[in-house]
Amino acid sequence: MEKDEKIEKLRLYYSDEMYEEQENILQPVSADGATDVLLQPVFNPLKRIIDNLYSLAFKNFDCSEKSVKEIWELNNFEVSKKKLISEAILTGESYLEVIKSSNATKYIFHKVDDVEVEKDFGEILKFSFTGVAKIVNEDGEIEENEIEKTYFKIDEKVFLIINDESPLYIGDTMPIFEFNFGLDLFRALYYIDTYNELESESRTIINLHSSPEKLGRNLGIKKPKEEQPNNNINIFQKLLRALSENRFRKQRMIVVDEKEERTADIKYIEMNNTWVNSDILPKMEQVMNDFKEEFPEIDLKVESGNVAIRTYLMTMQGLRSKISTIRDSFIEKIRKVDSYSTGKEIDIKKYSYSDIFEQMEEEANVEILNKKLDALEKVNRIQSDDRILKIVNDLSEGILEGMSNE
Repeated sequence: MEKDEKIEKLRLYYSDEMYEEQENILQPVSADGATDVLLQPVFNPLKRIIDNLYSLAFKNFDCSEKSVKEIWELNNFEVSKKKLISEAILTGESYLEVIKSSNATKYIFHKVDDVEVEKDFGEILKFSFTGVAKIVNEDGEIEENEIEKTYFKIDEKVFLIINDESPLYIGDTMPIFEFNFGLDLFRALYYIDTYNELESESRTIINLHSSPEKLGRNLGIKKPKEEQPNNNINIFQKLLRALSENRFRKQRMIVVDEKEERTADIKYIEMNNTWVNSDILPKMEQVMNDFKEEFPEIDLKVESGNVAIRTYLMTMQGLRSKISTIRDSFIEKIRKVDSYSTGKEIDIKKYSYSDIFEQMEEEANVEILNKKLDALEKVNRIQSDDRILKIVNDLSEGILEGMSNE
């Protein structure tokens, strides 16, 4: 599958629209009224994965450098930062354009879908996009004009072309910065689809049990050869229309139009086998376990950057490594952005954040310490009470004596 197709598919899953298009699902109702299993979006944690990774990696993220904070505040970077990072996690890459002027420095966020990029061993040599520029006209009104911009680098010199104007030399550094964390979120889609297929199959079987098919005989219903006017639609057409408009609960009616005369009747055709195949539920459980092993972040409950201790397992070293990779990569890249913007080298130590995993360990250690102190307090209470101490000693002697007799 091509890169553009993967990104388009990822966006459909992120917006919970993955089964909206007909080519993404099994055919619901065919022309002759037969039905198939319709894939339903029961399980889709893709957005939760991205939100959890962001919350875990960037809790209380900040920079103590005054000149950097001023640029961040001017660009409302707290909001655009999340867009920049979430986009890089989802699609694999996102871009930040830096526009320096005498008045202000602007950070412009770009999605990979909206730009054309040429690279050489990871270095950006050409970056093109079409956007909208807002200007104030002579009447003081804001106008929006379409603008085409192309940055390109030749012989260590960077030029900018705006619309059809002549190339303008802007310096030796490309003001375009790529954010890439090396994640492959596309693999998550296979788990999501597999789980939803199994879930949809089980629901279809249950629905067939709860809504058995109907067999109608001698009802005088004929399958229409062509669509009739709305005021003369027969029962068969109404049935097909009702089925096609109901995505999640479907019935089938078998119509038999016999020539010989007999009493008309309708019977139920019921399913006699087990409700759900015994293999489906273990398969669903296995798919979920494999999914959580590769993407443990879906199993965490994150609220405002806080992870409940009960959901945190100290064995999640893979998740901890993934979080560190995302955060370290972002800090190194944003440091280059801020250094270029301010015109001075920004020390990496200026950037700070809260490491949730370290907090977990500290809280877990405090909890263990409290339990030990509680136990020690109880021991001291026993030792300070002569009566309790005598009972404990008598019990201890009895146990030891019994063990020696054996």
